Amino acid sequence: MAATRSIVTSMGFFIEDLLLTSSDTVEKAPNKSGWDLVKTTSNGEKFWLQIRVVRK
Repeated sequence: MAATRSIVTSMGFFIEDLLLTSSDTVEKAPNKSGWDLVKTTSNGEKFWLQIRVVRK
């Protein structure tokens, strides 16, 4: 089970890194916000993202 959890966690970090590097409008959310990333649109609207990878 520990190996599965490690793979799932690694996949979540990979997706976060992919979103951060592929867009200038995505940034890390503040530490204690409960969110992972924030995307800001051209008109200043913010979309708060939480990255979750579910294993089945």
